Amino acid sequence: MGEATEARVRRWLIEAEGYIELGMHRHARDRLDLADGTDALPLERDLLWGEYYRSLGQHQMAIERFESARRRKPDDVRAAVGLGWSYKRTGRLDLAIESLERCLAANPDEALLHYNLACYYSLAGRRERMLECLRKAVAMHPPFRIAAASESDFDAYRDDPEFRETLRRGR
Repeated sequence: MGEATEARVRRWLIEAEGYIELGMHRHARDRLDLADGTDALPLERDLLWGEYYRSLGQHQMAIERFESARRRKPDDVRAAVGLGWSYKRTGRLDLAIESLERCLAANPDEALLHYNLACYYSLAGRRERMLECLRKAVAMHPPFRIAAASESDFDAYRDDPEFRETLRRGR
């Protein structure tokens, strides 16, 4: 086939992402395998492989790919969020929090990091840190108030007056 151009690899990755979203995993894997046979776009390939494995519930494989992406770009938000999500599902909440906190240091204005940290701190029973992160998340991105209202990660704090106030007013 010859050396694939970056444009061709990008197209394969876009196709793979669409197939992942549609649940067409065999087709996604075919495109990812094509892209893997090249040197082009290694960060994007790792991230999409991570999403592929995450969509299949293969959390350890997802972690391996997201870790590879993080090694390529330590402050990548997508890698950190993917790691957090996958670590949470393997029972390693401590590593989920660590991954997001590390990325947050480089991306303090990223609302998604604050929101996901609020979720994980809630599950870890760390109320004050959960509230701090949630307040920042909803201040930066008000729709997170709506998301938090139905997010099961916050179930333990549904009756907490400060949690309720944060959802009501964003502070």
